[in-house]
Amino acid sequence: MLKWVGMILLAAAVMTAGCGADAANGRRVQQAAAVAGREGRQVILQFTDGQAVLRLNDSKAADNMYNMLPLQLSFRDFNRTEKIAYPPQPVHAGLRPEGHQPGRGDLCVYAPWGNLCIFYRDYSESADLFYLGRVEKGMELLEKQENDFTVTLSRK
Repeated sequence: MLKWVGMILLAAAVMTAGCGADAANGRRVQQAAAVAGREGRQVILQFTDGQAVLRLNDSKAADNMYNMLPLQLSFRDFNRTEKIAYPPQPVHAGLRPEGHQPGRGDLCVYAPWGNLCIFYRDYSESADLFYLGRVEKGMELLEKQENDFTVTLSRK
């Protein structure tokens, strides 16, 4: 009997250890599901040569950004990983970031600076990020921007 209890505890420990390695992926799947579940929360990014489409999640920070639209924002490259812009007012005021491990196409807010960031490369997890949504279409338009550029964001 004691041998069986030991085997069950060992099996439980092995399964639990494996779960921690997938925590970031599990969080990303949950965030993607939340984004996919919100119809009508799309944002058009109008470039000079085309459009990209963002789908926002149902967070308060995303609500705040959506309520500011339309916006014209000037973006610049940061760290050869993301394009950043500063909205006219903070979208995260009074909120605490949950943290996020950004992937290609993720729209976030970096809490210390208050800037929006659209990642065009995967990056490491940061406790200072608010995840707002993802680029669904037109990511290539963002990736090909080599200099500073201006985009108009509007509700779809």
